Amino acid sequence: MQLSTEAISKVVGIKILKRNGNTEDFSRDKLVRSLKLAGVPDPDLVINALDIKGTVPSSELSDRIQLIMLNMVTDDLRWHDAARNYLIWSVYKQVWGGKDVVKAINEGRTKFEDAYREGFKTWFRTGLELRIWDSEMSAWYAQYIDELARYLDPPSRDLLLTYNGVRTLMSRYLLKRLDGTFFEAPQYLWMRTAMGVAYAELKYGGDPITWARRFYDMMSQLKFMPNSPTLYNAMTRLGQLSACFVVPIDDCLSRESDTNKEDPPECNFGIMDALRLAALIFQSGGGVGYNFGKLRPEGDIVRSTTGIASGPLSFMKLFDTLVDTIKQGGKRRGAQMGMLFWWHPDIEKFITSKSGELKDIQLQNFNISVTIDDYFMQRALRSEDIYLINPRECPCLYKTWGGEEFVKCYEGGVSRP
Repeated sequence: MQLSTEAISKVVGIKILKRNGNTEDFSRDKLVRSLKLAGVPDPDLVINALDIKGTVPSSELSDRIQLIMLNMVTDDLRWHDAARNYLIWSVYKQVWGGKDVVKAINEGRTKFEDAYREGFKTWFRTGLELRIWDSEMSAWYAQYIDELARYLDPPSRDLLLTYNGVRTLMSRYLLKRLDGTFFEAPQYLWMRTAMGVAYAELKYGGDPITWARRFYDMMSQLKFMPNSPTLYNAMTRLGQLSACFVVPIDDCLSRESDTNKEDPPECNFGIMDALRLAALIFQSGGGVGYNFGKLRPEGDIVRSTTGIASGPLSFMKLFDTLVDTIKQGGKRRGAQMGMLFWWHPDIEKFITSKSGELKDIQLQNFNISVTIDDYFMQRALRSEDIYLINPRECPCLYKTWGGEEFVKCYEGGVSRP
């Protein structure tokens, strides 16, 4: 293919800053080969659209090329596939340690499938060297790595991913080396997740290899996808696969620092205990739900200090700030659900906490939910008044949630003078 004079003039004198810090002259021929490999319908259109001068980081050049292709998707869907292919080959280069393997594939000296499967074995060794894998799992799976490598089906199953799918894997799920480069390709991710989940079969007389293959097939063909913590942590030393946690909060600062020994409130898990546990859960990729219904309302008396309670919402702001600081697994903001009982005196403030003038700055990292039951709905349907009760005065309200005991407790609290 002969490039136009305009296309040639746009790329003369350009330097490319490589990831390793070296620079090299921009190679039009090299870019054309890469674009052809990705299946670009017309490489000349891409180079004509490039608007770069001087020294350009290789990552920036790659992003600009992908953007050009994506802007042409509405005219021809082949541009989407080309952008996806171009992006995923950039991952392969990092995973396989540079362009030598990719060059060997392009020149026909190495089959793509062989390089991919050989890379899986290197991937496993890299995880051992970086101490990423769970020691017990990796020791057991080491004897089956060759077998699992042969089972990978890279060409067709990587191409099931969309461009956005590849981008999402890169931004959150594919594991990286200490220098920030990827060492995990999509099929390695699916197999790692399958291996981590299937290992439990050993405890129940099952065969982890059989189940790893089954799980791998389901995920790699995009028929089933587990939650994010499972994709983050399967087979790693962290090992947390759960996504959702419920953390209790008692009406005290901490079970270790409670000083009200003469008349101690129930303090099995205080506010600061919950805050600490939530931080650890966010760090490993989970989300947390809390019910703040045990906390006394704003303005209530605090016996141990004869001070005034600040109420559930003030402490929710503390948890909200925590999420701003700690990302889930270092990859995304934490997820939180805050709940409050319908009978709590601060329920109206709670309901309006994310509305009005402060809606853009207050509790940005919280979903909120009012906790209701059948009894509340029955009173509402009968248009009966709803009375709010201090949980400090009627602890039986949160201890007898629902049922006859709760109704007796609530009505007894309402009838108090």
